[in-house]
This record gives sequence, C-alpha cells and structure tokens, in this order.
Amino acid sequence: MPTATSATSTTDELAAHSSSGADRVGTVWKKPAIGRYKCNIDASISAQRDRVGLGMCIHDDEGRFVLAK
Repeated sequence: MPTATSATSTTDELAAHSSSGADRVGTVWKKPAIGRYKCNIDASISAQRDRVGLGMCIHDDEGRFVLAK
C-alpha cells in the first residue's frame, strides 16, 4: 500500500469550518490514480458533549470500497 501523509487539527480548527456544505457545492468524488488508494475523512464536533468524532473510508484505484473506521 502506498505511503500516506497525515494531518492533525485541533478542535478549534475543526470547529472553524462550516458544516453547512456550502463550500462543497460542485465537488465530485474521483477515484484515485492507478495503483493508489484514496482515504476520505470527515469529522463532527459536539461542544455540548465535549466530543470529537472522526471517520475515514478507503477506496482503491477502481473506486471499490476497501475499509472504513
């Protein structure tokens, strides 16, 4: 499996982004290049519960589902 880069964000940085989806209008998912995998991630924040939820979904170069966490 090709190496992946990682990124970290603080709760404040995540909270600063809009969850309305307005910044995603017109975005279309594309499968990765041949021989690569694509990892899509998402996060949710609950200030009332003091919790952050993270999720990921991996697809192969044919767009087939591989793994989700």
